[in-house]
Amino acid sequence: LTDAVSDPPDTEQTYVETLERLPGCFLCYTPSTDAPEVAPLPCQVTGVFTFGTFNALAKITGEVVALWAALLKASSPSGGGDNGGNAGAMATRLLVKAKGMDDEVGKRRVMALFRAHGVDESRIDLVPLIKGTRGHLGLYGQVDVALDPFPYAGTTTTCEALWMGVPTITLEGRNHAQNVGKTLNEAVGLGSGFVGRDEAHYLQLAAHWSDPRHWRELARLRAGLRQQVEASVLCQRQPFVANLEKVYRKWWRKYCSDQMARANGHAKDRSHFSDEDEDGGGEEGASNSGQSASAEAEGHSSDNSSQF
Repeated sequence: LTDAVSDPPDTEQTYVETLERLPGCFLCYTPSTDAPEVAPLPCQVTGVFTFGTFNALAKITGEVVALWAALLKASSPSGGGDNGGNAGAMATRLLVKAKGMDDEVGKRRVMALFRAHGVDESRIDLVPLIKGTRGHLGLYGQVDVALDPFPYAGTTTTCEALWMGVPTITLEGRNHAQNVGKTLNEAVGLGSGFVGRDEAHYLQLAAHWSDPRHWRELARLRAGLRQQVEASVLCQRQPFVANLEKVYRKWWRKYCSDQMARANGHAKDRSHFSDEDEDGGGEEGASNSGQSASAEAEGHSSDNSSQF
C-alpha cells in the first residue's frame, strides 16, 4: 500500500509485490491525546533560530551531516555573511534528540562528525530520549523548523513535529523511504515551502525560513498548523478507511476471478482425458466431470462473492 507521491508511476524502485496506490496519502495519523499545546515560535523569544531533528541516529548518515553542516556554516559569522543571498539571516543552531545522546561516547562521535565539517560544537545541542509522550513532544517548543534526514526520511517523527506546529524540510528522492517526507508535507498543504528538489534547494529552503525577515510568516504557520493538519487528509480516518476498504474489495474480486480461471482451466484439462483413464468414463464421463468441476468452482466463487 502506497501513494503516487511516495511511489510515482514512473518509479525506478523495484518491488516483489504489486503496488497499490491509495488516493491522497498512504497512511493516516492519529495524534497523541497527551500532546501539549503548541509553543510560540522560539526564535522570536530567544532571537536565535534553531533547527531540530528527533530522528534515529542511524538515519543521520555522513551525507546528511555534510548537508546540515553546510546549512549551519552558511549562517555563521564566518560563512561569508550572505547565507545564500539572505543577508538578514543570523547564526543558527541544531538540536539533535535521539537515543544514545545520554552516552558520552555517542555524543563525542556525533560532535566529531560535525567538527570534521568545520562546525563549532557550541552550535549543536545533543538531547537524550525524554520519558513520556508529553515531555517528548514538549521539546518541539525549542525547535523552529525540523530537518528530515535522507535517504530514509521520518514518518511518525514528521507527523509529531507537524502536530506540534513545527514544519519539516525534507528532500525529494528516488525511493519510497525518502519520499515519505514529501507525501506527508503535501498531505497537509506544505509541499511548496518545505520539500527540496535537490540538496541545493534544501539549503535554500532552510536559509529562507531561518532569515528573520520570514519569522513572522513562520510564526503564523506554526500557530495554525495543528488545525491545518487535523483538517487535512493525513488525519481524516473515515475517508482513509473507505478508500482502504475499496482496495480490499478490489483484491478480493481479483482473487475470486483468479480462482474461477484456475477452476475452469482445470475443468478444461479434465475434459481432454482419454476414455482409457482409470475411471473408465470415456469422453462423456470426462466431460461430465469437467462440467461438475466447473459448476463447483462457479458455486464456490458465487458463494464467496455474494458476501460482498
